[in-house]
Amino acid sequence: MITQRSSKPQRASPQLLQAHDRSTLAGGTAPRPAVVMLTDRGADEYVYESLRDGARGFVSKNARPAELALAVRTAADDSRLLWPAETVRLIASLTPDRGGRPDIARARSGLSTGDAIVVVGVGRGDDDEQIARNLGIGVDEVQRRIRSLLLMLALRDRTQLVVFAYESGLLTPKGVRAP
Repeated sequence: MITQRSSKPQRASPQLLQAHDRSTLAGGTAPRPAVVMLTDRGADEYVYESLRDGARGFVSKNARPAELALAVRTAADDSRLLWPAETVRLIASLTPDRGGRPDIARARSGLSTGDAIVVVGVGRGDDDEQIARNLGIGVDEVQRRIRSLLLMLALRDRTQLVVFAYESGLLTPKGVRAP
């Protein structure tokens, strides 16, 4: 956990992290802390819930010090960070191959083809320029579409849009499904 009261990232004790429950991540009146989760193979569901509740990213407990420092700096800058190999493994362990949740399926059915392409691009980790090239539109339009998708789907940020891409079946750990 990174406190926003200090210019230097600080490591939180395990007791503090346990006390810092999902209700703190989900809202409240205090400024939201920048949380980066550390994961191992046994903690997938906890990491998944944490991302859905607002954690800014996660890294493997086996990450090199430079990778961990990058994750902390990225979260402190109010950005999101997902390590690709860990993301694919996590999503593979949590995403059923058969249809998904009905509320997610309804939300997916309301997407235009262009919006689905934006969701897939965000889910794959493409930057706005890559998504714009794929659609043949400007970066400003991609950013507008992402903001619109976040509002329409009641999501907070790109991290949650990545989760939606997999939950909706638009992306699978093996690749892209047809919109």
